[in-house]
Amino acid sequence: MTMDTSANHDAAAIDAQADATQPSTELQALALPFSVLRNIHKLNFDGDLSTLRMIPVSNVLLNALLESIAARVAIDEEWYRTNNPDIADAIDSGMFENARHHYLKFGYIENRLPRFIQVDETFYRASNRDISEKLRLGQLQSAQQHFEQFGFKEGRLPSKGWRLF
Repeated sequence: MTMDTSANHDAAAIDAQADATQPSTELQALALPFSVLRNIHKLNFDGDLSTLRMIPVSNVLLNALLESIAARVAIDEEWYRTNNPDIADAIDSGMFENARHHYLKFGYIENRLPRFIQVDETFYRASNRDISEKLRLGQLQSAQQHFEQFGFKEGRLPSKGWRLF
C-alpha cells in the first residue's frame, strides 16, 4: 500500500488511515524481519526492501507489532532471571509477573537475550572477520563472549540459519 506522506498529512491522520486499511498488526509483523522493526519508528513495507518507505507509526502500533513478534520467542525463565538480576528483583517485587512478561514489555526492545544461545564458533568467526581478528589478538575470549555482550544487539547470527523464534 502506498500512502501520501506529504506535509499536509499529520501523523494521527496517517495512523488512522493505516489502521483502517492495513492487515492485522500480527500479519504485518510476520512479513518483516525483527531486526528491521527493532530500530525504526516509521514504516511502510510492501515486501521489497528496495521500496521501503517511511511513514509515521504511533508508539502504540509499533509496540503492538513488537509484542506480536516477541510473543513467539522462547524464554528460559531461570536463565533470564539469573542473567538479569535487575529483572529478577523487579519480578520479586511484583513489577512483572515473570520473565516472559518483562521480555514482552521491555526485554525485546532492550535487546536482552531471552535464553542461552549457543554460538557456533567456526561459523561466527567465518561470518565475522572483525571478531576473528580480535580473537586472534586475544582481545576477546571467545565468539560466545562477543555474541552475548555485543553480537546479539548488533544482529549477528550465532549459527547458520539461526532464528530467534
